[in-house]
Amino acid sequence: MNDRAGDTIGVFYSLGPHFAATLGRLRELHPDARIVAIVPHGFPIAGEENSLADEVVETELAHYSSRDVAACLRLISRLRGARYDLFVVMFASARLGLLASLSGSRRRACAPPQGTLIPLESGPLRTLASEALRRVTGALVFAGLHAMTRLTRIRT
Repeated sequence: MNDRAGDTIGVFYSLGPHFAATLGRLRELHPDARIVAIVPHGFPIAGEENSLADEVVETELAHYSSRDVAACLRLISRLRGARYDLFVVMFASARLGLLASLSGSRRRACAPPQGTLIPLESGPLRTLASEALRRVTGALVFAGLHAMTRLTRIRT
């Protein structure tokens, strides 16, 4: 992740123990960047996290569901409007990867608990396709195991 003076970094909070550590690591890697902590509505941000971020932005909702499409679109619109140079999510899940790819940021990364920054390269269609493939594969494996347990004769 190239450091450029004046960059704005958006860090999207996810429930996990390493949010403050991620903010600190980003501050080390990008000392001149403006770091924005994006936290859920009503989230009580601790002193350490507050001191590591230049700005704290609350989301509209405390939790987003893919069933509330309008709220998700408002969140994406708000993220795109902020024009982050780097957008960081806390975990490499399909939902967070999709959010990162829809954020409008050219540089996206995942910051897992190990303290590294992993670039996220795929776009929204590739992220959706890989998630769909993962779900289909999981369903087929489950169906095979279910059939095996139901159809295997047990000798007594």
